Amino acid sequence: MLRGTDRGEYGHMGNFDILSDKEEIVVSDVANRKIIHYSFDGELIKEFPVDFGMRFFKLGKLGGPGDDYTYIVDAANMVSEEKDQSFRNFHIYSKDMELLASYIPFEKRSSGIFGSFYHFFNTLEDTVGYYKPWSDSIFRVEGMKLQPIYTLDFGASIASKIGDVMSNSNEKYVFDIVYLEDKERIYLRYLYDGAGYLSYYHKSKGKSTTYMNPREVRCIRPLSTYGNKVILEGDYYKIPCLKKLLGNCESFPIIEKELDKIGEDDNNFLIIAQIMD
Repeated sequence: MLRGTDRGEYGHMGNFDILSDKEEIVVSDVANRKIIHYSFDGELIKEFPVDFGMRFFKLGKLGGPGDDYTYIVDAANMVSEEKDQSFRNFHIYSKDMELLASYIPFEKRSSGIFGSFYHFFNTLEDTVGYYKPWSDSIFRVEGMKLQPIYTLDFGASIASKIGDVMSNSNEKYVFDIVYLEDKERIYLRYLYDGAGYLSYYHKSKGKSTTYMNPREVRCIRPLSTYGNKVILEGDYYKIPCLKKLLGNCESFPIIEKELDKIGEDDNNFLIIAQIMD
């Protein structure tokens, strides 16, 4: 996997996803406007051009077991050159990039996030969960349909545009929402009133738990799930938030001892945690 403009090379990796059953890594190259499939060994399998900078996408099998994968795309500010699609900001494409469906359930085309694609796409068995940035809604992509499933309520207004966050008004907004979901829980990281929060919701119990870190951008971030566990990403400044989160677990004394070894100049770290509630 080399950077460049030739076949098999990428200019700027917008994001990537993994086809585990095919042992392929799929890369969105927004600089050269193409999708590239690599083997796990980094060898080129195939590539094809796309007519817009497909920065935010997720691969999903939407028709049930045995069906082939599709590309589920939040086009953000990008405009497709396909006829009659320039105003639609959510697309589903076949594995050969044939347009299967487009939706316009949102008032704004802008994705408007501070970060990467994994903030709002999530693989859930035979479907895909999707959080629309600047909104209060989590959706499911089921078959070729986009269905609203959950409405978020933080007890405060969610910023609907970047201007809300940057304004000098007295009203405070929730913003920079990171969404992660597995079979049992929904995890949300968000910023509000100068602090970072990590919240998780147990679906079957209808129970929510929230942790706060007063350093705004330093709240621990849910990165992915692994079976019934969640993978958390952190650095030196996120350790206080992490200690609050893990303080009641049996192995915390061991974890705390290792966390205290981390210095300000150390790299980021990952922790695999099983939430017990």
